[in-house]
Amino acid sequence: TLLAGAEFTASGSILKILILAVAGIFIGCIFSHAILAIDQQKKIIGAYLFIALSSLLLYVLLIPRWSYWAAALITLYSEWGIAYLAIRLAKKHTGFKMNFKVAGKSLLAALIMGFFILVLPESWSGNWLGLLTIIIGAALVYFISLYLFKGITKDDLKILKRR
Repeated sequence: TLLAGAEFTASGSILKILILAVAGIFIGCIFSHAILAIDQQKKIIGAYLFIALSSLLLYVLLIPRWSYWAAALITLYSEWGIAYLAIRLAKKHTGFKMNFKVAGKSLLAALIMGFFILVLPESWSGNWLGLLTIIIGAALVYFISLYLFKGITKDDLKILKRR
């Protein structure tokens, strides 16, 4: 509403789905670049082809019936599908192991931040000052939560302060 006007208010629900796709893009890019770094890019072509063809098929079949909802969910599938397949390939060729302890702390802090945003009045996002307050508050809640869960330490903060 703030950026595009009241006639686009309904798109907020779709954007909530697509923001999850952005997270998939971020993770997929990290691991796709890792695959490039280890010179295994030819091996991911099949994954890209599979996701592209299956997404295209789903778009053709589902969009006529469920419109932009189908498009958003298929986009979510395609981005997380690539991320998943890139992670598997990177693990296979590098022995990489996810540190779920750190990831879990980050996820828990993100969930708390999400809850914080959820309980704020929706009217705050309708003006620039309210939106800025939400963004700053959410960032503070996230980093305080992450610090309390020991996802970041005093030593980490000292390093950041020196830079």
